[in-house]
Amino acid sequence: MSLLPESVWLPPGVSWKDLEGEDMAQIYHLGYPLLISVLLIVFRELLILLVFKPWSMRTGLAPVALTDQDGSKLRKAKVAINERRNVQRAKFCETGWRWIFYLIAHLGTISFNKITFLDSICKLLFLCSCFP
Repeated sequence: MSLLPESVWLPPGVSWKDLEGEDMAQIYHLGYPLLISVLLIVFRELLILLVFKPWSMRTGLAPVALTDQDGSKLRKAKVAINERRNVQRAKFCETGWRWIFYLIAHLGTISFNKITFLDSICKLLFLCSCFP
């Protein structure tokens, strides 16, 4: 029994052989989104590790140094401060990543649709029809 029987998935008179060819989607096309997602994850982790964590340390989210000589209450306070700063640092890195991701997506959309974008700006400003 086949996983993809023609009688279930295709209309009458069409077979899987009819759908083969260069102009049709192929199974290996599913690898492209997987590759892009892996590259995005690697890019994100490198960006957080090399840019946003050091930046968060410079902006004052560095951990407080703990020593053995601190009293019990002081040590507990420093631990609580460090836990709060760790949460703030994680939020800082996540916000930075989202900002970069949405900036790239926005600029990519604009550059991909540049002519349509420029034409709509011209029409919005009532200048003229910039593009015939």
